Amino acid sequence: MNSFDDIYSVSRRKALVNEDEIIRAEMNLEGELPVGYGHFLMEYGIGTFSGYMRLLRPFQIIEAKKENTELLMHDFWDRGENIPSLELRSKMIVFADSTYGDSFAYLPAQPNWFFIFPRHNDQIFQVGSCFFDLVKWLLCSGDMVTSFKYQYFDPYNEKISIRFKIPQPYPELTHMKDIFSELGQHDYIYQTDEYLLYFIQDAGLLFHYNKSRYSDFDNYMQLFVSFDRESNILSSVYQVFQGMQLRAIETKGIDLDDIKIYELKEC
Repeated sequence: MNSFDDIYSVSRRKALVNEDEIIRAEMNLEGELPVGYGHFLMEYGIGTFSGYMRLLRPFQIIEAKKENTELLMHDFWDRGENIPSLELRSKMIVFADSTYGDSFAYLPAQPNWFFIFPRHNDQIFQVGSCFFDLVKWLLCSGDMVTSFKYQYFDPYNEKISIRFKIPQPYPELTHMKDIFSELGQHDYIYQTDEYLLYFIQDAGLLFHYNKSRYSDFDNYMQLFVSFDRESNILSSVYQVFQGMQLRAIETKGIDLDDIKIYELKEC
């Protein structure tokens, strides 16, 4: 991974941030955004890296500044090299988080200093000298979380996402791959013995199917699908899943009650 261009983009549609919003944010913060962060927002936009790291828009950084800074003051984090003092933490600003509740912060006075406060680890990590170094370390090093062999960026454009419940007997990965391919040839695919990621960039489409049970308490598996609203692919998604006895259990961008999937009967 030598540049952000090496990371697969789920969609060609970007949720870009304009320069005026960045300038207003830096005036409000009385300091710069993290080195490289503003440039990334203008060129690639807001989104999520590998379903893990979630970027905040400048106005979101400002709105949550007080609450997030108070969180960093907690005495839970007491390990790491050069542990920042409480006084230093009080000056930090969170600019991104993760789906696990980790916080990514920096110092406006020294915007090339990056600090990571993990939710489930009492060690503070200090990383890199620019935003790219931080992302590369996070996705590739394996120091804080398992390295991501599948590296992708999912823009926060207008999307529809649906999470389905799958009954037993659970379909094999090869069977699900054949079903996904009915929507079109993938641009990017990642598969292990346990899960399958399938992407079609023109539609901003991502299928995520996990062969392992969702949890020890729920006797079902889950299939997650998301795609650009502008792609108008929803009816095709319905069609390829006919007869599989799926049931939508969570949606975004569309009302759950509006999910009428032909022959997809409730389990």
